[in-house]
Amino acid sequence: MQFSFKKAACIAALVAFAGLGVSSAHGAIDDTMDNTNNFHNPFGGEQVTANGDGTVTILRTQSGVDAGIDWMPGGAPIPVSGNENLTVSPVAPVNGGYWVPTIFLVDSNGNHEESWLGDTQATQPQEVNIPTFAATFGIVPTSYWLRLRMDPNLSTNVGFTFTQIDTSSPVQLPEPASLGMLGLGAVAFVRRRRA
Repeated sequence: MQFSFKKAACIAALVAFAGLGVSSAHGAIDDTMDNTNNFHNPFGGEQVTANGDGTVTILRTQSGVDAGIDWMPGGAPIPVSGNENLTVSPVAPVNGGYWVPTIFLVDSNGNHEESWLGDTQATQPQEVNIPTFAATFGIVPTSYWLRLRMDPNLSTNVGFTFTQIDTSSPVQLPEPASLGMLGLGAVAFVRRRRA
């Protein structure tokens, strides 16, 4: 009976350890702003320039029109699965500019543009969980993309500099049953050493 308990405890510990499923908090898409390849569909005179130092600057060049540019790696919407968290790392305003992020959420009914932060001069990383954000609008998206507008006051030659935009999966914590099996295995190993 004792042999069976130890064997079962060891198997339980291995299963629990293998099933922990802890994933990295970063890494799905990591745009370090070495170039402008992930920016697409500029409109209204919005321009993006790589500065050669791991930053990009987005400027509004026309006044009196809606202007923006999409962050859409590969030119296609970003799948939500594996990219649930979106982080934008702004650095500094250019000529007193503001940045205005919106997120396009894609579901079976089409594209829905929703305001994320409003007008902001934030210079610290800003993070949003896409499924939670979308749920506030009653949307369950399969994909999304980020749109950045500069200075909603319609000035010209104003904008913002960014150092990174990335997506990631949330850190997965092991379920309580897995932790219990791992604990049971640890108890069996301790008991075996004492015997």
